[in-house]
Amino acid sequence: MSPDDFHRIERELQIVLPKEYREAMSPFPVTALAGNSDLDVWDDAERLIAWNRDLRGGAPSWPSTMFAIGHAGARSCFAIDCGAKQGSVWWIDAFVIEAKESGVVSESFGTWFEDYVRKTREDCIADGIDPNESPALETTSAVSLKRKSLSALLVAGCIFALLVIFALLRAR
Repeated sequence: MSPDDFHRIERELQIVLPKEYREAMSPFPVTALAGNSDLDVWDDAERLIAWNRDLRGGAPSWPSTMFAIGHAGARSCFAIDCGAKQGSVWWIDAFVIEAKESGVVSESFGTWFEDYVRKTREDCIADGIDPNESPALETTSAVSLKRKSLSALLVAGCIFALLVIFALLRAR
């Protein structure tokens, strides 16, 4: 994210993001996943703002000092307590801060995030993704693969149609 993104988040949500968060997220350290909004740590200011607004409007109420940083599709998330000096990181079970399983997992965003990045890079490599690859290149590769798949499907469909026509002609 850019400095403008951080300012927009702070202005829209009326919070002060921890210095550790700003430094760690600019730029997103796993290049192949930059701009994501589907991992435990999102890199999309607009989606973060919208989601945090939704959380604050829900019941039970989401504290104004908490900043949800992402979730990977689960019914739980990670959040930063912006009222804490180093931005303590919380695991929020079922998006309920008062839930029995919710609580602080690290007193420092920086320490927690170093471990998160290490694990995320390892996961990328295990999945055959170069963590240093540009997301635009990865997207281009995915689009190219989809086009090739669609082309092969179209050719197979044409061949099948020709076989059906041939079979019908022979049957007469």
